[in-house]
Amino acid sequence: MSQFVHLFGFDSWSSKSRKQGVFALPQKSNADQSTGAFPNRRTDDDMLSAQFIFETSTLDEEFFTLDALIDDAARENEGFVGKDNWVTEDGSRRNSIYYWNDEQSLRAFAMHPKHLEAKRRYQDWYSGFHIVISEVKKSYGDSAFTHVTPNSRARK
Repeated sequence: MSQFVHLFGFDSWSSKSRKQGVFALPQKSNADQSTGAFPNRRTDDDMLSAQFIFETSTLDEEFFTLDALIDDAARENEGFVGKDNWVTEDGSRRNSIYYWNDEQSLRAFAMHPKHLEAKRRYQDWYSGFHIVISEVKKSYGDSAFTHVTPNSRARK
C-alpha cells in the first residue's frame, strides 16, 4: 500500500514544483491569512468532498494552464469551501480534494466549461483516474493548524 504525503493548503503545481515533482505554496488561499478562517465554510450542515485521484502520464504547459483555470472556476463558485492535494511519496499518484457546501455547487463546478474540457482531454495527461464523492459527516483534530473542514472537537 502506498504511503501518502499530505500537503495542507497546497493548491496547484507551479513551474518549479512540477519540475521537482513536489507541490509549491499556493499563490492564493481560501483561508483568510489573518484569521485562518474559511469564509465560505458553513458549519451548520454536512459538507461534500470530491476527490480526483489520478496517475499522470505527461503533464505539459497546457495541462498546468487548464488546471489553474479549473482552480479559478472552483474559487468563483459560492459553494466552494477549499481544496487539499495529496501525492504519493514516489509522485506517481495524486489526489485533489475539493470541498463543497452543497451538491448544487459541486454539480455547477462539474459542468463548468473548463472542467468539461479537462474531462474530454484526460487521456492527454493521465494514465488513469478515480473519482470519490463523499459526504463529510464529521471531522476533528487537535487544532494545531486550520483545515477547511470544521473541527467538531475544537476547544472553546
